[in-house]
Amino acid sequence: MLIYWVCCFLSIGAIHIVKRIRCRYLYMKQGWLSAFICSLPLFLLSALRYEVGSDYVSYREMYHIVNNSDTYRYEILYTELNRLVYRIGLSFQWVIILTSFLFLILIYKRILDDSSIPEISVFLLLGMCYFFQSTNIIRQILACAVCVYSIKYIEQKKWIKFLVAILIAFGFHKTAFIFLPAYIIYHLQIKTRYLLIAFVMIFLLAPYISSFVSFLVISTGFNHGYYLTYFTYTGTNRSATGLISLAINVLIYIFGVIYLNKDDVRNNGYMNLQYIAVLLSIFNGMFPMINRIRFFYGITAIILIPRILKCIRKYRLKRVLYTTMIMILFMAYSVYIEGISNQSGAVPYVSVFMQEGT
Repeated sequence: MLIYWVCCFLSIGAIHIVKRIRCRYLYMKQGWLSAFICSLPLFLLSALRYEVGSDYVSYREMYHIVNNSDTYRYEILYTELNRLVYRIGLSFQWVIILTSFLFLILIYKRILDDSSIPEISVFLLLGMCYFFQSTNIIRQILACAVCVYSIKYIEQKKWIKFLVAILIAFGFHKTAFIFLPAYIIYHLQIKTRYLLIAFVMIFLLAPYISSFVSFLVISTGFNHGYYLTYFTYTGTNRSATGLISLAINVLIYIFGVIYLNKDDVRNNGYMNLQYIAVLLSIFNGMFPMINRIRFFYGITAIILIPRILKCIRKYRLKRVLYTTMIMILFMAYSVYIEGISNQSGAVPYVSVFMQEGT
Protein backbone atom coordinates (compact mmCIF):
# COMPACT_ATOMS: atom_id res chain seq x y z
CA MET A 1 0.00 0.00 0.00
CA LEU A 2 3.03 2.24 0.28
CA ILE A 3 2.73 3.64 -3.25
CA TYR A 4 -0.84 4.78 -2.56
CA TRP A 5 0.18 6.73 0.53
CA VAL A 6 3.23 8.21 -1.17
CA CYS A 7 0.97 9.58 -3.92
CA CYS A 8 -1.53 10.74 -1.30
CA PHE A 9 1.10 12.82 0.51
CA LEU A 10 2.44 14.14 -2.81
CA SER A 11 -1.11 15.31 -3.54
CA ILE A 12 -1.35 16.90 -0.09
CA GLY A 13 1.94 18.66 -0.76
CA ALA A 14 0.59 19.93 -4.09
CA ILE A 15 -2.46 21.38 -2.32
CA HIS A 16 -0.22 23.07 0.23
CA ILE A 17 1.86 24.65 -2.55
CA VAL A 18 -1.04 25.67 -4.81
CA LYS A 19 -2.79 27.40 -1.91
CA ARG A 20 0.25 29.63 -1.50
CA ILE A 21 1.24 30.35 -5.06
CA ARG A 22 0.33 33.86 -6.18
CA CYS A 23 0.69 34.03 -9.92
CA ARG A 24 -1.95 35.57 -12.19
CA TYR A 25 -1.81 32.52 -14.45
CA LEU A 26 -1.90 29.83 -11.78
CA TYR A 27 -3.40 31.15 -8.57
CA MET A 28 -6.91 29.72 -8.70
CA LYS A 29 -7.38 28.23 -5.26
CA GLN A 30 -10.83 26.96 -6.12
CA GLY A 31 -10.39 26.49 -9.88
CA TRP A 32 -10.39 23.47 -12.15
CA LEU A 33 -6.69 23.87 -12.94
CA SER A 34 -5.83 23.78 -9.25
CA ALA A 35 -8.02 20.69 -8.83
CA PHE A 36 -6.19 18.94 -11.66
CA ILE A 37 -2.71 19.88 -10.40
CA CYS A 38 -3.51 18.74 -6.86
CA SER A 39 -5.03 15.46 -8.03
CA LEU A 40 -2.22 14.66 -10.46
CA PRO A 41 -0.27 12.16 -8.27
CA LEU A 42 -3.38 10.08 -7.54
CA PHE A 43 -4.65 10.51 -11.11
CA LEU A 44 -1.45 9.06 -12.58
CA LEU A 45 -1.55 6.21 -10.06
CA SER A 46 -5.15 5.37 -10.96
CA ALA A 47 -4.92 5.99 -14.71
CA LEU A 48 -1.83 3.82 -15.22
CA ARG A 49 -2.99 0.81 -13.22
CA TYR A 50 -3.22 -2.60 -14.86
CA GLU A 51 -5.66 -5.26 -13.62
CA VAL A 52 -5.87 -3.46 -10.28
CA GLY A 53 -9.34 -3.62 -8.73
CA SER A 54 -11.56 -6.66 -8.30
CA ASP A 55 -13.80 -5.70 -11.23
CA TYR A 56 -11.04 -4.55 -13.60
CA VAL A 57 -11.29 -7.65 -15.79
CA SER A 58 -15.10 -7.43 -15.80
CA TYR A 59 -14.92 -3.83 -16.99
CA ARG A 60 -12.49 -4.81 -19.73
CA GLU A 61 -14.94 -7.48 -20.88
CA MET A 62 -17.71 -4.89 -20.69
CA TYR A 63 -15.69 -2.66 -23.04
CA HIS A 64 -15.73 -5.41 -25.69
CA ILE A 65 -19.39 -6.30 -25.06
CA VAL A 66 -20.72 -2.76 -25.56
CA ASN A 67 -18.65 -2.30 -28.71
CA ASN A 68 -20.05 -5.47 -30.26
CA SER A 69 -23.69 -4.70 -29.57
CA ASP A 70 -26.20 -1.97 -30.46
CA THR A 71 -28.17 -2.38 -27.25
CA TYR A 72 -27.73 -0.54 -23.95
CA ARG A 73 -27.05 -3.40 -21.57
CA TYR A 74 -25.27 -1.00 -19.21
CA GLU A 75 -25.93 2.62 -18.24
CA ILE A 76 -26.10 4.91 -21.26
CA LEU A 77 -23.32 7.40 -20.44
CA TYR A 78 -20.85 4.72 -19.43
CA THR A 79 -21.73 2.77 -22.57
CA GLU A 80 -21.23 5.81 -24.80
CA LEU A 81 -17.93 6.61 -23.09
CA ASN A 82 -16.69 3.12 -23.98
CA ARG A 83 -17.96 3.44 -27.54
CA LEU A 84 -16.28 6.83 -27.97
CA VAL A 85 -12.95 5.40 -26.87
CA TYR A 86 -13.39 2.43 -29.21
CA ARG A 87 -14.44 4.53 -32.22
CA ILE A 88 -11.39 6.76 -32.08
CA GLY A 89 -9.17 3.69 -32.00
CA LEU A 90 -8.06 3.70 -28.38
CA SER A 91 -7.69 0.74 -26.04
CA PHE A 92 -9.61 -0.04 -22.84
CA GLN A 93 -6.82 1.61 -20.86
CA TRP A 94 -8.21 4.94 -22.03
CA VAL A 95 -11.51 4.14 -20.33
CA ILE A 96 -9.51 3.76 -17.12
CA ILE A 97 -7.70 7.05 -17.79
CA LEU A 98 -10.91 8.98 -18.48
CA THR A 99 -12.91 7.57 -15.56
CA SER A 100 -9.97 8.20 -13.20
CA PHE A 101 -9.77 11.79 -14.41
CA LEU A 102 -13.50 12.44 -14.05
CA PHE A 103 -13.72 10.91 -10.58
CA LEU A 104 -10.75 12.80 -9.16
CA ILE A 105 -11.35 16.18 -10.83
CA LEU A 106 -14.94 16.31 -9.51
CA ILE A 107 -13.96 15.22 -6.00
CA TYR A 108 -10.99 17.59 -5.80
CA LYS A 109 -13.05 20.52 -7.09
CA ARG A 110 -15.58 19.99 -4.31
CA ILE A 111 -12.80 19.57 -1.74
CA LEU A 112 -11.20 22.85 -2.76
CA ASP A 113 -14.58 24.59 -2.74
CA ASP A 114 -16.01 23.31 0.54
CA SER A 115 -13.35 21.71 2.73
CA SER A 116 -11.93 23.87 5.51
CA ILE A 117 -8.72 21.78 5.47
CA PRO A 118 -8.39 20.26 1.98
CA GLU A 119 -5.19 18.40 2.93
CA ILE A 120 -7.17 16.38 5.49
CA SER A 121 -9.91 15.73 2.94
CA VAL A 122 -7.42 14.17 0.53
CA PHE A 123 -6.01 12.05 3.35
CA LEU A 124 -9.54 10.85 4.17
CA LEU A 125 -10.20 10.05 0.50
CA LEU A 126 -7.72 7.22 1.00
CA GLY A 127 -8.20 6.69 4.74
CA MET A 128 -11.93 6.06 4.28
CA CYS A 129 -11.07 3.82 1.28
CA TYR A 130 -13.06 5.71 -1.37
CA PHE A 131 -10.02 6.06 -3.62
CA PHE A 132 -9.39 2.31 -3.36
CA GLN A 133 -13.04 1.68 -4.24
CA SER A 134 -12.57 3.79 -7.37
CA THR A 135 -10.31 1.06 -8.76
CA ASN A 136 -13.13 -1.45 -8.35
CA ILE A 137 -16.69 -0.10 -8.66
CA ILE A 138 -15.80 2.31 -11.45
CA ARG A 139 -19.30 3.26 -12.62
CA GLN A 140 -20.76 3.69 -9.17
CA ILE A 141 -17.89 5.68 -7.70
CA LEU A 142 -18.02 7.96 -10.75
CA ALA A 143 -21.74 8.47 -10.10
CA CYS A 144 -20.85 9.26 -6.46
CA ALA A 145 -18.38 11.91 -7.61
CA VAL A 146 -21.03 13.59 -9.77
CA CYS A 147 -23.42 13.58 -6.80
CA VAL A 148 -20.78 15.08 -4.52
CA TYR A 149 -20.19 17.83 -7.08
CA SER A 150 -23.95 18.42 -7.31
CA ILE A 151 -23.89 19.64 -3.68
CA LYS A 152 -22.78 22.93 -5.19
CA TYR A 153 -26.24 23.29 -6.76
CA ILE A 154 -27.96 22.24 -3.53
CA GLU A 155 -26.13 25.04 -1.70
CA GLN A 156 -27.12 27.52 -4.41
CA LYS A 157 -30.70 26.16 -4.46
CA LYS A 158 -30.51 25.61 -8.22
CA TRP A 159 -32.73 22.56 -8.40
CA ILE A 160 -32.78 22.28 -12.21
CA LYS A 161 -28.97 22.07 -12.36
CA PHE A 162 -29.08 19.60 -9.47
CA LEU A 163 -31.53 17.38 -11.37
CA VAL A 164 -29.35 17.53 -14.48
CA ALA A 165 -26.36 16.46 -12.37
CA ILE A 166 -28.31 13.53 -10.92
CA LEU A 167 -29.37 12.49 -14.43
CA ILE A 168 -25.71 12.53 -15.47
CA ALA A 169 -24.82 10.43 -12.41
CA PHE A 170 -27.73 8.09 -13.26
CA GLY A 171 -26.17 7.72 -16.72
CA PHE A 172 -23.14 6.14 -15.05
CA HIS A 173 -24.95 4.09 -12.41
CA LYS A 174 -28.66 3.66 -11.74
CA THR A 175 -28.27 3.79 -7.95
CA ALA A 176 -27.56 7.54 -8.21
CA PHE A 177 -31.31 8.14 -7.81
CA ILE A 178 -30.77 7.50 -4.09
CA PHE A 179 -29.15 10.96 -3.85
CA LEU A 180 -32.25 12.81 -5.07
CA PRO A 181 -33.62 13.43 -1.52
CA ALA A 182 -30.33 15.16 -0.64
CA TYR A 183 -31.71 18.39 -2.12
CA ILE A 184 -34.32 18.55 0.65
CA ILE A 185 -32.32 16.79 3.37
CA TYR A 186 -29.42 19.23 3.06
CA HIS A 187 -31.53 22.23 4.07
CA LEU A 188 -33.50 20.63 6.93
CA GLN A 189 -33.14 22.03 10.44
CA ILE A 190 -34.01 19.27 12.93
CA LYS A 191 -33.13 19.21 16.62
CA THR A 192 -30.56 16.61 17.63
CA ARG A 193 -32.82 14.94 20.18
CA TYR A 194 -35.39 14.14 17.49
CA LEU A 195 -32.68 12.70 15.26
CA LEU A 196 -31.48 10.56 18.18
CA ILE A 197 -35.00 9.22 18.75
CA ALA A 198 -35.31 8.42 15.02
CA PHE A 199 -31.94 6.63 15.06
CA VAL A 200 -32.91 4.43 18.03
CA MET A 201 -36.28 3.54 16.47
CA ILE A 202 -34.77 2.69 13.08
CA PHE A 203 -31.99 0.66 14.74
CA LEU A 204 -34.55 -1.42 16.67
CA LEU A 205 -36.93 -1.79 13.74
CA ALA A 206 -34.26 -2.33 11.08
CA PRO A 207 -35.02 -6.04 10.42
CA TYR A 208 -38.72 -5.27 9.93
CA ILE A 209 -38.01 -2.24 7.74
CA SER A 210 -35.62 -4.35 5.63
CA SER A 211 -38.09 -7.17 5.09
CA PHE A 212 -40.85 -4.67 4.26
CA VAL A 213 -38.70 -2.90 1.65
CA SER A 214 -37.77 -6.26 0.14
CA PHE A 215 -41.48 -7.21 0.04
CA LEU A 216 -42.34 -3.93 -1.74
CA VAL A 217 -39.60 -4.44 -4.33
CA ILE A 218 -40.80 -7.94 -5.12
CA SER A 219 -44.55 -7.26 -4.98
CA THR A 220 -44.34 -4.19 -7.23
CA GLY A 221 -42.57 -6.11 -9.96
CA PHE A 222 -39.13 -4.50 -9.59
CA ASN A 223 -37.61 -7.87 -8.88
CA HIS A 224 -35.60 -8.46 -12.01
CA GLY A 225 -31.93 -8.03 -12.75
CA TYR A 226 -28.77 -7.40 -10.82
CA TYR A 227 -29.96 -4.31 -8.92
CA LEU A 228 -32.53 -6.40 -7.05
CA THR A 229 -29.63 -7.53 -4.83
CA TYR A 230 -29.38 -4.00 -3.44
CA PHE A 231 -32.82 -4.31 -1.81
CA THR A 232 -33.17 -8.01 -1.05
CA TYR A 233 -33.41 -8.72 2.67
CA THR A 234 -30.85 -11.33 3.74
CA GLY A 235 -31.26 -11.45 7.52
CA THR A 236 -29.41 -9.70 10.34
CA ASN A 237 -25.94 -11.20 10.12
CA ARG A 238 -23.81 -8.09 10.54
CA SER A 239 -20.15 -8.65 9.67
CA ALA A 240 -17.25 -7.14 11.59
CA THR A 241 -16.68 -4.75 8.70
CA GLY A 242 -20.34 -3.69 8.81
CA LEU A 243 -20.18 -3.00 12.53
CA ILE A 244 -16.96 -1.02 12.08
CA SER A 245 -18.64 1.02 9.34
CA LEU A 246 -21.63 1.75 11.60
CA ALA A 247 -19.36 2.72 14.50
CA ILE A 248 -17.28 5.05 12.31
CA ASN A 249 -20.31 6.84 10.91
CA VAL A 250 -21.89 7.23 14.34
CA LEU A 251 -18.65 8.59 15.81
CA ILE A 252 -18.27 11.10 12.98
CA TYR A 253 -21.79 12.34 13.62
CA ILE A 254 -21.25 12.58 17.40
CA PHE A 255 -17.99 14.45 16.76
CA GLY A 256 -19.96 16.94 14.67
CA VAL A 257 -22.71 17.33 17.27
CA ILE A 258 -20.11 18.22 19.92
CA TYR A 259 -17.94 20.66 17.98
CA LEU A 260 -19.55 21.79 14.72
CA ASN A 261 -21.14 25.20 14.42
CA LYS A 262 -24.47 24.24 12.87
CA ASP A 263 -25.49 27.86 12.39
CA ASP A 264 -23.41 27.68 9.23
CA VAL A 265 -25.71 26.42 6.45
CA ARG A 266 -23.06 24.22 4.87
CA ASN A 267 -22.06 22.68 8.20
CA ASN A 268 -25.69 21.82 8.88
CA GLY A 269 -26.10 20.42 5.36
CA TYR A 270 -23.09 18.13 5.57
CA MET A 271 -24.21 16.94 9.00
CA ASN A 272 -27.61 16.03 7.55
CA LEU A 273 -25.94 14.01 4.79
CA GLN A 274 -23.79 12.26 7.39
CA TYR A 275 -26.91 11.41 9.39
CA ILE A 276 -28.32 9.59 6.35
CA ALA A 277 -25.01 7.70 6.06
CA VAL A 278 -25.48 6.66 9.71
CA LEU A 279 -29.01 5.40 9.05
CA LEU A 280 -27.93 3.44 5.98
CA SER A 281 -25.07 1.88 7.97
CA ILE A 282 -27.67 0.36 10.31
CA PHE A 283 -28.75 -1.94 7.48
CA ASN A 284 -25.31 -3.50 6.99
CA GLY A 285 -25.80 -7.27 6.88
CA MET A 286 -29.48 -6.91 5.95
CA PHE A 287 -29.10 -5.63 2.40
CA PRO A 288 -26.00 -7.11 0.72
CA MET A 289 -25.18 -3.97 -1.26
CA ILE A 290 -26.20 -1.32 1.27
CA ASN A 291 -22.61 -0.10 1.64
CA ARG A 292 -22.60 0.93 -2.01
CA ILE A 293 -25.78 2.91 -1.43
CA ARG A 294 -24.22 4.47 1.67
CA PHE A 295 -21.24 5.68 -0.37
CA PHE A 296 -23.39 8.40 -1.97
CA TYR A 297 -23.89 10.04 1.43
CA GLY A 298 -20.89 8.72 3.36
CA ILE A 299 -18.27 10.08 0.97
CA THR A 300 -19.22 13.63 1.99
CA ALA A 301 -17.54 12.94 5.36
CA ILE A 302 -14.19 13.70 3.70
CA ILE A 303 -15.41 17.33 3.66
CA LEU A 304 -17.40 17.26 6.91
CA ILE A 305 -14.57 16.08 9.18
CA PRO A 306 -12.18 18.95 8.27
CA ARG A 307 -15.06 21.42 8.79
CA ILE A 308 -15.55 19.97 12.29
CA LEU A 309 -11.83 20.22 13.05
CA LYS A 310 -11.79 23.84 11.89
CA CYS A 311 -14.52 24.67 14.43
CA ILE A 312 -12.25 23.67 17.33
CA ARG A 313 -10.65 27.12 17.35
CA LYS A 314 -10.19 27.95 21.02
CA TYR A 315 -8.26 24.76 21.76
CA ARG A 316 -5.47 24.51 19.20
CA LEU A 317 -3.73 21.65 21.01
CA LYS A 318 -6.99 19.72 21.13
CA ARG A 319 -7.45 20.21 17.38
CA VAL A 320 -3.92 18.92 16.72
CA LEU A 321 -4.57 15.89 18.95
CA TYR A 322 -7.89 15.13 17.25
CA THR A 323 -6.33 15.53 13.79
CA THR A 324 -3.48 13.18 14.69
CA MET A 325 -5.89 10.65 16.17
CA ILE A 326 -8.15 10.75 13.11
CA MET A 327 -5.20 10.27 10.75
CA ILE A 328 -3.86 7.31 12.73
CA LEU A 329 -7.27 5.63 13.04
CA PHE A 330 -8.20 6.03 9.39
CA MET A 331 -4.80 4.89 8.18
CA ALA A 332 -5.21 1.79 10.36
CA TYR A 333 -8.73 1.33 8.98
CA SER A 334 -7.50 1.50 5.37
CA VAL A 335 -4.67 -0.94 6.11
CA TYR A 336 -7.19 -3.39 7.56
CA ILE A 337 -9.83 -2.98 4.83
CA GLU A 338 -7.49 -2.77 1.83
CA GLY A 339 -4.04 -3.89 2.93
CA ILE A 340 -5.18 -6.99 4.85
CA SER A 341 -8.70 -7.78 3.63
CA ASN A 342 -8.03 -6.32 0.15
CA GLN A 343 -11.74 -5.68 -0.34
CA SER A 344 -11.28 -3.60 -3.50
CA GLY A 345 -8.54 -5.72 -5.03
CA ALA A 346 -6.29 -2.65 -5.16
CA VAL A 347 -3.30 -4.44 -3.62
CA PRO A 348 -0.73 -5.17 -4.94
CA TYR A 349 -0.45 -2.22 -7.30
CA VAL A 350 0.58 -3.03 -10.88
CA SER A 351 1.10 -0.40 -13.57
CA VAL A 352 0.94 -0.72 -17.34
CA PHE A 353 4.72 -0.25 -17.41
CA MET A 354 5.24 -3.36 -15.30
CA GLN A 355 3.86 -5.68 -17.98
CA GLU A 356 6.05 -7.66 -20.30
CA GLY A 357 6.52 -6.02 -23.64
CA THR A 358 5.60 -2.54 -22.40
